[in-house]
Amino acid sequence: SKASDFITISNANGTLSYATGVGTVSWTATLTTIVRFYTHKNSACASDTKRKKRMASCTLPVTCAAPGSINSSGITNTTATVSWAAASPSPGTGYTYEIRTSGTGGSGTTGLTTSGSTASSITSINISGLTAATVYTAYVRSNCGTSYSSYIAGSTFTTTNTVSNLVPAFSHIVVVIGENTSANSVFGNSSAPYINALANAGAKFTNSFALTHPSQPNYLLLYSGSNQGIIDNNYITTKFTTNNLGGELINAGKSYTTYSDGLPSVGYDGSSYLKYVRKHNPAANWMGTGTNQISTTTNQPFTAFPSDFNTLPAVAFVVPDLCHDGHDVCAPLNNSVLQFDSWVQSNLDAYKQWCINNNSLLIVTYDEDDNNSSNKIATVFYGAHVTPGIYSQTINHYNVLRTLEDANRLSVHAGAAATATTIDYCWSVAANFPAVLSSAKKEKVIANEMSVYPNPANDKINITLNVVTVSAGINWEIVDVSGKKMKTGTTPYFIKAGTLNLPVDNLKNGIYQVRITDGLHVWVSKFVIAR
Repeated sequence: SKASDFITISNANGTLSYATGVGTVSWTATLTTIVRFYTHKNSACASDTKRKKRMASCTLPVTCAAPGSINSSGITNTTATVSWAAASPSPGTGYTYEIRTSGTGGSGTTGLTTSGSTASSITSINISGLTAATVYTAYVRSNCGTSYSSYIAGSTFTTTNTVSNLVPAFSHIVVVIGENTSANSVFGNSSAPYINALANAGAKFTNSFALTHPSQPNYLLLYSGSNQGIIDNNYITTKFTTNNLGGELINAGKSYTTYSDGLPSVGYDGSSYLKYVRKHNPAANWMGTGTNQISTTTNQPFTAFPSDFNTLPAVAFVVPDLCHDGHDVCAPLNNSVLQFDSWVQSNLDAYKQWCINNNSLLIVTYDEDDNNSSNKIATVFYGAHVTPGIYSQTINHYNVLRTLEDANRLSVHAGAAATATTIDYCWSVAANFPAVLSSAKKEKVIANEMSVYPNPANDKINITLNVVTVSAGINWEIVDVSGKKMKTGTTPYFIKAGTLNLPVDNLKNGIYQVRITDGLHVWVSKFVIAR
């Protein structure tokens, strides 16, 4: 052939060209077959009657063009957006995609998280249902109807592992319930000085509501998310087997106890005894050995409330008697609001002082109002991780129950708590510090594993973890005594007995808490700045 000849490499009968060109033509075989080559005067091929050896097609088959580069964006714990550059020419039938944790595009179900297709005009997809802190790769190919392009791989992306506004996983929660008092009879009332002081130092809920009248169904709603068909204060003669807070906790390997003021004996199931009434003790209606029922040992007199608060159950309901809860007007105070306020101070102040430094919480609430203010009641959260403030969001017994369940990471929810929103907006630590303390350790113990010095400090603090090496990276934050976040940061690793230096020169004199988490544990220590 001449250097100016047009060369065609084709199949045996010349109907399909694999490569064409002038001069030297190269082709890498991708199939096993008979191959012929032909020389022509020019690219017209078929019109060349002088030099062609045989009629041959000079038109290369149209290939299915692959899409361009693939990008990921908008990545969260469970979602991401994947987009790609359109193929040219555009594939007639669109694109298919795969999101994988392993394997390559088209390699099968192993490692395949999700897959799908789009029209040729759509070059992005929103992916949901992903797993937090997981590495994924997106693969996309063109679908040309009769053929596909090869899969194009995007860069890997990793879903986040943030916990946003979740209720901290408290070690202990104590709920104490007052009787028949409206919110405006408590907040700002000089007859409730202790509860108002709690509210000013904790989370004060100004739009908290009971759900019905009279008392007994409200207690059932708070404890089980349902009135269980009870609409009065009469003695309940049957035992329920529905979902309830105590049963959920115990079934999850946690613990629950009701401590009732004036209860004559453990497991007492009578309607009343002196100033004790069972209508204010909702968990007693689930005592038994059947489905979702709880042991009689969960029904304790308040005299059994421990002085070592580390031995408290995960959740405890505290039920004062008819005088102490403000139901009756009793001597010597002769003031129902003051009676409850004084009893809470006398009997739970030691726990109140302890809980704020021991990953625990105190909730003060009421069963219902006095029928004079649309059933609006006072509710206060006080303790660790609480951001003090006035919260005007509307809440009710269902929201409080759901919050108790979420604080204990329960997957089963009682009654209407299943659809109730959790109270997730009054916590100072949850947004950046998932409160997932080791099941084998309490925060108080973990705190002993961290040293902070000098203490008091001036312009910096040094932090040493005494027993572990954290290789996966840590987050840290410094909060003031109100729980307000003052400084936050990250460090890629933490070597056992190594030192992390944090500047604190921009902080005022005062008491602070430094918190460190590796996603599995939280280490906590207090320090003082004094200049």
